[in-house]
Amino acid sequence: MRRRKSREYALQILFALENQPNGIQAMDQTGASGVVSMYLKNFGPRNFEDAADVPYLIRLISGVLRDLPTLDVELEKHSEHWKLYRMTKIDRNILRIGAEELKSFSDIPPKVTLDQCVELAKRFGTDESSAFVNGILDRVKEALGRKEG
Repeated sequence: MRRRKSREYALQILFALENQPNGIQAMDQTGASGVVSMYLKNFGPRNFEDAADVPYLIRLISGVLRDLPTLDVELEKHSEHWKLYRMTKIDRNILRIGAEELKSFSDIPPKVTLDQCVELAKRFGTDESSAFVNGILDRVKEALGRKEG
């Protein structure tokens, strides 16, 4: 439950960063803990520490910011006929979260990553988001050679 909530917060943070004047591309991984701290202070619930896995959240945000160019190239490669800039900001950032987990979090089974990202897409995206996210992340998983079990 704590990582599920952390993924939700990560999506909110990445969405907020993308809506900044310079966008998410202006951030770097050294600012991840500062970004998470600012989010918690200004927007997070009082019981954030109980609801989320903060070290995981910082690691996830840091990884997405560090690997952003590579993640975006990989996502575009596996999203047939879709450029990243044409995707909704929600879908794009859910895909970044999922791709980073698949790439850098070997302790999380791929099925969990895909299921959790699909749930985020159902909750925050459009009617088509969950199938879109599932299809692309499944291709990324296969390309990375991640197997279940």
